[in-house]
Amino acid sequence: MKVNLIRVNGAMRIAFLLICYLATCVQLNAQAPKLVMGRILDKEASEKKRKPVPFDISSIGDIKIYYFNTVQEGKDMEAALNKDNISLTLSAMYEVPDATGAYQITLPETGSLVIKVSTAPAVFEAISGRREITTYVDMGHMISQVTVVGQRTEVTSMPETPDQYGDMIILNGAKVAVPPRIGKDNARMIVQPYVINNSKGKKVEMYRLPRVYDGSQYYLTQDRRMGYDITRDSLDAFIIENEPLSAEKASYMWNDTIKLSNAQDNFQVLALMQMEDYTRPYYERLLELSTRSPRRPLRFLEYSLDQYELDPKKYEEKPKVERRTGVEDISLSFLLGKAELDPEILIMKYS
Repeated sequence: MKVNLIRVNGAMRIAFLLICYLATCVQLNAQAPKLVMGRILDKEASEKKRKPVPFDISSIGDIKIYYFNTVQEGKDMEAALNKDNISLTLSAMYEVPDATGAYQITLPETGSLVIKVSTAPAVFEAISGRREITTYVDMGHMISQVTVVGQRTEVTSMPETPDQYGDMIILNGAKVAVPPRIGKDNARMIVQPYVINNSKGKKVEMYRLPRVYDGSQYYLTQDRRMGYDITRDSLDAFIIENEPLSAEKASYMWNDTIKLSNAQDNFQVLALMQMEDYTRPYYERLLELSTRSPRRPLRFLEYSLDQYELDPKKYEEKPKVERRTGVEDISLSFLLGKAELDPEILIMKYS
């Protein structure tokens, strides 16, 4: 009876050890990374065509597959993506599928996936021992991409930052942009630049030479309606040749160098633009040709010192006592009966 009890206890011990070994193997096998394959497909397109249809990446944007070793990490990422919390996504690992929507990721059986397709809600997938995962994502009703073309409807300027050297401002590339259908072949555009001093409440400091742009039919139209005589036109000397005004889109550019009255003040170049035809002025606009603050490349050379007078007596030259290091012949002449040097002899020696 004793022998049988010993045998039973030994068999139970062996069975217990075997069960523990098998449980450990199962747990280790579950945590071992395995290859997971899958596809990401368009749900709406697949239902219409009744076959798997991948997304067109060129039209929807990017597709990202975030992968994690645990289910909880995947759920946290899903919540973060749906709340647009990008701080968690910056450090997360992800893969990108190919053109057919296929991907391959090595993960343990306890892992998880979070699939994010463009603006669609994130989709969570637990691995749960699966080797193949097919995910259909519903993008909803997407608006196809369109190309929007904008066009100016007003005359504008492109303010340039001028360079200031001392009391000189160099304005390179002053530009007036005229959109279509504002200019006319039988009209005239007058641009009157002027300089204001922002340091003195936008005071007008000076006017620059006007610039006049005439349409190709301006002279003829004026002559037919009013007997136009160009010799009596006060703006004839300022007409810009080879740059006619027209109904097409155009840009007019020029350069200018301006001498300032005070280099320390802040100056700006503005312009009053006006268009007129054979009847009346029909368009007017104030333009900024330069920015408020010019560049001053040589400003580090500009400095000022307080004025004060020098006292010559404080800077008189004084004799210095020097120790001679070599042997030299020295001849001194003294006045007779006095301990004073003879000035005539000194003048003769050093003159």
